[in-house]
Amino acid sequence: MNTQVGDAWMCGQLAIFEEHLYSEQLQVLLRVAISQLDVPRKAPRILLTTLPGEQHTIGLLRVEAILTLEGATCLALGPQTPVPDIQLAMRAH
Repeated sequence: MNTQVGDAWMCGQLAIFEEHLYSEQLQVLLRVAISQLDVPRKAPRILLTTLPGEQHTIGLLRVEAILTLEGATCLALGPQTPVPDIQLAMRAH
């Protein structure tokens, strides 16, 4: 579905606001689903982010969903985290 929405936007069949609305709704749906998953007490902890310059987060959120289903605890920092801050977050968590 993501590919179809992206292709429709690229062809001018969807306005930017429509693509953004789809993306936001998908993120809400994934976050609700992730929040309802049971995570084992001693689950591995994984830090998730994107490097500066990558602002898209749906792929990151999909990875979080998959890792959580596999029993990991994910700490999501969101997009475009500077490398020094990633290192600080790793030490802190």
